[in-house]
Amino acid sequence: MNEKELLASISELFEQQNERIDKKFDKIDRRFEQIDQKVEQMNTSLAKLQINQEGIIMPRLDLLFEGHTSILEKMQHDTRLQLIQDRVDTLESAVKYLSTELKHLKKAE
Repeated sequence: MNEKELLASISELFEQQNERIDKKFDKIDRRFEQIDQKVEQMNTSLAKLQINQEGIIMPRLDLLFEGHTSILEKMQHDTRLQLIQDRVDTLESAVKYLSTELKHLKKAE
């Protein structure tokens, strides 16, 4: 092999190597494009989720919280009513006892 043939052979090997490298880079580029598409889809889904959260979920949570607050207020009101009822029952018992004692004292006079 003379020098020209050797250089031509080396040049052909470099060309083949470059073609293989180019093919690998093309595959890598396609993968990056797929990844970019998936990231875009995820960003779109995330934006929809945020809109859903802000527009639907948060107002419903607020309503739920308001309902629980209302229930708690009623329960506290019911507790106060129960305390008042207990005091009234105690006073009624005391009045009955004192009335009975007063009748006994009047009879004893």
